[in-house]
This record gives sequence, structure tokens and C-alpha cells, in this order.
Amino acid sequence: MRIAFINQRWGAGAARCVMDLHDRLGARHEVLYFPREGVQETPLTILEALKAFQPDVVNCHSYYGEQPYNLLAEISHLYPVCYTVHDPRPIG
Repeated sequence: MRIAFINQRWGAGAARCVMDLHDRLGARHEVLYFPREGVQETPLTILEALKAFQPDVVNCHSYYGEQPYNLLAEISHLYPVCYTVHDPRPIG
């Protein structure tokens, strides 16, 4: 299975959780994590990387912050998406 994770690079609990998922699932599956090291991510760079990777599922893990929310709609029209909420801000 190919799994893409979209998160923020913050040192808080949600970032640690998604990195644990990335590491453990990466032992059995192909995984891709955003933001990528050394890449200034934009909606276009994320969409292009997802197109090249062709994930079976995209996990938007505590998605808020740097990227616009309409990117979620674009991604969800292309790939199955699950959304992990660690904080009430996205729904509040």
C-alpha cells in the first residue's frame, strides 16, 4: 500500500504521532511525508508529488497552518483521504 501523510513540522504531539505512523507503516508499506525535508511546499509541489507517488490513501494529520484548506478538497477528489484531528481548531 502507498500512504501519504500531510502534516506540519511542529514538535508537538500530533507531529510525533504521525512520525510514529510513518516509521512503523514504512516498514511494510511505501510512505511519503509532507512537508518533505528541504522542500518549500506549495499546493502545486504537493499535488505534483502525490501524482508521481500515486497513494492509495492520504492521511491529513492535524492539518492546519501553512497550506490553504482548499488543497484538501483537491486532494480528496483525486485520492481517498482520512483526516486525523488532534486539535479542535480545524472544526471550531
